[in-house]
Amino acid sequence: MNKTLTTVFRNLVEGALLVSLVLYLFLSNLRASLAVVVVIPLALLGSAIGAYLVHFVNPDAFRTLVGVVILGVGALVLVNKSFGLEDRYPGLTARTLALTLPGTFIIGMYDGFLGPGTGTFLVFGLVALLGYSFLNASAIAKIVNVSTNLAAILVFASTGHVLWLLGLILGTANLVGGVVG
Repeated sequence: MNKTLTTVFRNLVEGALLVSLVLYLFLSNLRASLAVVVVIPLALLGSAIGAYLVHFVNPDAFRTLVGVVILGVGALVLVNKSFGLEDRYPGLTARTLALTLPGTFIIGMYDGFLGPGTGTFLVFGLVALLGYSFLNASAIAKIVNVSTNLAAILVFASTGHVLWLLGLILGTANLVGGVVG
């Protein structure tokens, strides 16, 4: 089991590097690419810990709080019309690392533990705290979110808590819906 998890984790880190390269090629933004390399390992670790903790804590306690926070994020975006329109990210500095490292870990842990709204929290954090534009923040958030979902799936699968058939049906429906529109 440990060997399998080690191999999967190594593959995810290698994937993060590859995704960073692809992200650079599409966005021509080295800073966004480097940010992915920095945040994915912490997001993976946080997600795995969150997925493990869900076995010991009732997640219903957080559901109302999540809805309120997401509504607050939406209200902030509506009030500040220029929010996230231009990229103001200063690069990897002591300040951005101090915000990014714990923030990514916490959001990853939240995603492994509960999940809903993770992409919104990632985008908002990248825009509000680090100065990314919505376009760059959305690209980074999708990559990090997929990574945290994979880490949580690995933890849940290792404990036998994945409904594979249901996941396959829902994933297929999601894919078809995305293609059909």
